[in-house]
Amino acid sequence: MGTVKWDGSESTNSSDPANWSTGAIPVGGDDVVFDATSDSGNHCVLNFTTSAPTFPEDGNDLNSITIGSDFTKQIQTGAACEVNLEGIITINKPACIKNGHALTFDFNAAPSTTVYDGNGTSYSYKPFVVFSSGMTSSVFENTDARANTTFNFGSQNFSMVDGVYPNVTFTGILYAKRIYSDNAKTEFNTYGSVDILNFNGGQVKSSSFNIYDYEKEYYFEKDLTSLGEYFQFGHTTARFKTYRSSGTGSVTFPVTGELKSAAFGNDTTNNFYTQYHKVIIENNDSSSNYWLVSAGLTLECNELVISDGGRFYGPSSGTKAVAIRSVKRPTVQGDWNFRQTADGIYESIGDSSNTPVFHGGTGRQTLTKNTVLCGDGMNRVVLVNDLNLSLPFIYQRDSLGNNAYDLRSVAAAASSSSLNAYPMAAAGKVIAFSISSGGTSISADANNQTFEVRTNGGSGTNILFSRNDMTNTNGTNYTYTTTGLSISFAANDQLQVRRTAGSLVFGNVNVILYVRYD
Repeated sequence: MGTVKWDGSESTNSSDPANWSTGAIPVGGDDVVFDATSDSGNHCVLNFTTSAPTFPEDGNDLNSITIGSDFTKQIQTGAACEVNLEGIITINKPACIKNGHALTFDFNAAPSTTVYDGNGTSYSYKPFVVFSSGMTSSVFENTDARANTTFNFGSQNFSMVDGVYPNVTFTGILYAKRIYSDNAKTEFNTYGSVDILNFNGGQVKSSSFNIYDYEKEYYFEKDLTSLGEYFQFGHTTARFKTYRSSGTGSVTFPVTGELKSAAFGNDTTNNFYTQYHKVIIENNDSSSNYWLVSAGLTLECNELVISDGGRFYGPSSGTKAVAIRSVKRPTVQGDWNFRQTADGIYESIGDSSNTPVFHGGTGRQTLTKNTVLCGDGMNRVVLVNDLNLSLPFIYQRDSLGNNAYDLRSVAAAASSSSLNAYPMAAAGKVIAFSISSGGTSISADANNQTFEVRTNGGSGTNILFSRNDMTNTNGTNYTYTTTGLSISFAANDQLQVRRTAGSLVFGNVNVILYVRYD
């Protein structure tokens, strides 16, 4: 494929071949260039007719897009559009994208631009977007254009050149690292930070730490969603600005162990790891918004700066304290609610100290008497009552006709003299009932059969079901189960089950009562 330049000589329509230097619209594999070729022409409007929602229109991937410093027009949209790329986009012209509609750049292959770390070594993780030396401000003409744009980096691993980015989404790994255009440490541009709107991310990691990384900054201006298991910035700086799409109030700050109702971390293991060198809390988007670290969690960093207008809090009072562990004394020009408890240790005011699971604790301030602890990733440890455990008690009878019979509590189920009850060791509840019958064929029947769960030979709670409610598992084997029961009993009560009504004949009956002690 070849290089195709926009000249805009006929109109603004990107679907018109006459507007391109080759006399044909771009196709997959082409390198598309926007430069001075269009000086005497028109702006480029993608999806001009609303019938070409992808660029290129053949649905394949461009090899690259280059926007030169001598480009004097703009890239605009006629309707929502998706740009497909295999390679990179190189941008060297501010304010040249002005889209009034959703514009998504899908990067569908691994990036290929060679970059270097501060030691002059080629770095493995490459950028998709290269903002060149002319990019001292945003590529977007206004804030609406930026908000309407998304860079989708897919499942690839990558790094980022300094510059103003729109919304970013990916499922791979962003490597936080200061990178250069050559082994002599030449900067791509002088902008000074990676600015991101909504960050719908996979994971953030860092590798090959060095002193040059201290000058790299990542600035998160809006929502943080779908963060992966790792959110780790090495020696770089992470800057945060609060944002709420509606209402005002708290915004959850990402620290180790913060799952944010599955919005952060690994949903299978319930783990979320953060690592910060320097954290800067920027002036909020609204004076009513603030960052909130969830109760019992800890922020660890080398340095914390709360800028003028920034607000950073733990819980208000009366709960598990939030801790900050900072090597340097925090710089607080905004507001917070922490007090120093030891050298480098700060806790939220009015709360009680607590050690989360990640730091070797339980995440709890009290343990219920006689409970067992169980792990749940970085969530606080689970108590046995939280596990919904139950004990099974088995009752049997070799045959049940249509008379009222007690089921037996021992293996000699056929004997009428066998015991028919279990003594309860403590107070509790029957939470489920299960019955199986085998050896006798039972025809379909909608009439209810009644079994009674009772104590001490008295009246109890009826369990009603019909043959039609039972599952025919194999041949003459049938089962039925009901859950969600709450049949109370006291310590030393005799727990019993009996057949009280119904016309069906059951053979070789097993009933299991599932019991949970209080």
